[in-house]
Amino acid sequence: MHMKTKHIGAFLFSLLVGVVAAQAPEEGPVAGVFSTTQLINAQTTNLLETKGFEFKIQHRFGAFNLDESAYKQFLGLDLPANIRFGFGYAFSDRLNVEIGRTKVNKTYDLGLKYLVLQQTKNNAAPVSIALYGNMALGSDEFPAIGEHHYYADGTTPFQYEFAHRLSYNTQVIVSRKISHKLSVQAAAVFIYHNLVAAESDNHTMALPIGGRFRTGLQSSVLVEYAAVFNNHAPNHLNPMSLAYEVGTAGHVFQMVLSSSSSMLEQNEYTTPSVDYLEGEILLGFNIKRMFWSKKKQMENENHYP
Repeated sequence: MHMKTKHIGAFLFSLLVGVVAAQAPEEGPVAGVFSTTQLINAQTTNLLETKGFEFKIQHRFGAFNLDESAYKQFLGLDLPANIRFGFGYAFSDRLNVEIGRTKVNKTYDLGLKYLVLQQTKNNAAPVSIALYGNMALGSDEFPAIGEHHYYADGTTPFQYEFAHRLSYNTQVIVSRKISHKLSVQAAAVFIYHNLVAAESDNHTMALPIGGRFRTGLQSSVLVEYAAVFNNHAPNHLNPMSLAYEVGTAGHVFQMVLSSSSSMLEQNEYTTPSVDYLEGEILLGFNIKRMFWSKKKQMENENHYP
């Protein structure tokens, strides 16, 4: 009788420990805040896994209106398009580098992203924070200028310099995975172009916000919107994009509706959007392919973050 009581006591103690452990908050970082390093055009706090690679193709067709021109221009596929290729590499779980090339202005860019803080399951870190910087170089021929063009001072004759090809994009990105289905983010963005029109500012400040809502095991709806605070053209509209995403362990495909053909943020936030309030829009897609070591590839089999 004494031994039976001991066994019952041990069983009840083990059960109590199990219940307490089950109720304790999980530790460790939150995975799958977003599926890749970019939402649609905007950077996310996601980084590639250590020594992982990412190759992406971003494509935007020409702008069309939601009227008879939609089928005449075949949803913009008959019109001039813009395309960007990007290649990313993870130096570590906290530092990524990416190089890219965009068709418009034959632009090359180099970006670095550093993960400052990663959201944890027990909310000790309630958000993820990343720093991002990008430098772009437009390599196309400069447009011709007349004989009587001056700098903003009105007296110094204008002439092109190599520095005029450069632009910069600096960001602080904050994101949170609210639930298994919903993730949101916002970023403080400072953009600087070395060469702008005389009536424009060299710097542009913007606040892009975005989110991801999972609609299935391997699908999501994505949205981006950027409030641009200065350098407004007449009839300015803030840029926005919407996408439907399908992903697997190594591939992510996005069908995109966007107000801009630009895919580099320093161009997207500083060039006019199409008049989407009047039904004008651009169709496009993003394709992203991730690569890992053979061991990591097996761990990620059939997994979509």
